[in-house]
Amino acid sequence: MRGGKLTYHLSGRLTERFLELAEWAGKMRRMQITKDLIRHIAKLARINLTEAESKKFTKQMGAIVGFIEKLNSVDTAGIPETNQVNGMENVLREDEIENFPKMSELIACSHHPIENNQIKVKKSIG
Repeated sequence: MRGGKLTYHLSGRLTERFLELAEWAGKMRRMQITKDLIRHIAKLARINLTEAESKKFTKQMGAIVGFIEKLNSVDTAGIPETNQVNGMENVLREDEIENFPKMSELIACSHHPIENNQIKVKKSIG
């Protein structure tokens, strides 16, 4: 945990990204989210926004930043970090070598035409 602030115990890089987002949100809240800021972000992302979309996203971004600000204000001192809540664990099995039919038997199962001992399918890339 970072200074008693709410953080999620996620795998390495994801935790870092969440903390960066929380810090960014704190800065954004102090900066005041405006339509000009939203337009600037959209320009950086090469997204064209209408006036209505700019207004809508300004309001939505303000709500998101406000929510993150609320999360950061929660005192979590003494609360253990949680990485999952349902008690499930990874279930792994041993790798086993299996014998498959001969290549010719596998190819024979196809309803597509066979050409040079390969299954011929329709072109999938433009």
